[in-house]
Parts: sequence; C-alpha cells; structure tokens
Amino acid sequence: MRALAGALIAASGWLLGCSSCPASTSVAQAVTEPVALDATMAQTSYVLSLHAPEQRCGCRWCDQPPVLSLAFTGQVQWSGPPGAVAEPVVRFSVTPSFTASEADAMVPALPLDVVLTSEAPAAEPVVRATHLCPDTDVCDLSYQLTVARVEPSPAGAIGVLLTIDATFPSEPDGSLALSVTP
Repeated sequence: MRALAGALIAASGWLLGCSSCPASTSVAQAVTEPVALDATMAQTSYVLSLHAPEQRCGCRWCDQPPVLSLAFTGQVQWSGPPGAVAEPVVRFSVTPSFTASEADAMVPALPLDVVLTSEAPAAEPVVRATHLCPDTDVCDLSYQLTVARVEPSPAGAIGVLLTIDATFPSEPDGSLALSVTP
C-alpha cells in the first residue's frame, strides 16, 4: 500500500510539472559594426551556432513540439550619390548546415532580394526560420547567413546592421544559446 501511495505521489508530481510549462526562452545577438557593402567588400557571411536543450516534459511541452524559431532582421541603408539612377540590390541568404525536414520552414523563400531606390534608400527585411528539434535530445544547429550586394550596383556604400533572435520552448534551465561568428 505504501509503495502504491509513493508511486501515485511521484506520478502526480510529474504530471503537475508537465501541466505548467515555463515560458519560452529567447536570446538575441546583434552584429554591432554595420556591414559596409561597397567595391571593397560586396559580400559578407556569418555562421550562426545554436544550442537548444533536450525537452524533458512527458506531455511534449504542453502538447507543443519543440520548435526552434529564428528571426534575422536587417537594417539596410543606401547612401547613394545625388542623381543616381541605378537601384542597388541587397541579397539575404540563409543556408542550414543540416538537411532540413518537411517540418522546417524559411519565410520568405530565400534568397530575399531588397531593392533600394533614391526615393526609398532604407529597408528592414526580416527572414524567419523554424526547425523542429527532437524532443528527446539536444538540438545543435548551425546556419550560414550571407548578405551580398548584387550587381549592377551604383556608387555609394550600403550599410547593413543585423540582429538575430532565437526562441525555444526551453526546459527550466533556460540553456538556449546563440553565437554569431564572421
């Protein structure tokens, strides 16, 4: 009888922990020095490394799959010379270093081309990626983010400031990690 009571207490504790899932954890990192896309450097790439913890909730985090979400936000500014007629294009590409599954998504479809004009010399493109992590293992991923100035391009530098945000329905230790390296 005592063994049965102990098992019931343990099971109820497990279920209670599962019924009130902690909020998702998130991390963000900005490339603090703006990228200058010009004649000397028309393209730059970054490697994004992510670590998401194993999910240990028997109800799969309130019946939600462990989806890792990324948002790549760029602040693009063209300082074109007066009277420039041509329109520069900035291309954003995000390539996973793993084989993406059907559950993964990239919105909008890539590459994403941003056209700048003398009337609209600034833009804030956003790319969102999601990846379904295994619910019984850690999720270690990496992506390559490439930002390029596409020819034909007129004179004048294009500055790009990048911010990357990651969100994950993390276990309570909150061990979601993100690093960005050139």
